Amino acid sequence: MGEKMKGHKLDIELVSFQEKKEELLKEHQGKFVLIKGEEIVDFFDTAKNAYSEGAERFEKDTPFLVKQILKEEMPQEILSPWKELKLLNRIPPRNRRFQIGFGV
Repeated sequence: MGEKMKGHKLDIELVSFQEKKEELLKEHQGKFVLIKGEEIVDFFDTAKNAYSEGAERFEKDTPFLVKQILKEEMPQEILSPWKELKLLNRIPPRNRRFQIGFGV
């Protein structure tokens, strides 16, 4: 029936994360990982630092995954890092009561 359903833009990154999750939990639990393609780029203490590095390193509108390494995962919304950083910078730190993140 018409056009084939397209995969998620971050399919490769999500599969890569799942394949390496147990290993990542051993050494980096609680940290945020930046993944592009199958490559683990780096680990960060905060989501904001991971997004900043991804936004600086990759071209605009290039998808990359920032995901917190947790044993039990909570669903998170997939958002544009450039939009999120712009929004985050407009909110005074004392009023930031939300978690931003790539991933599911």
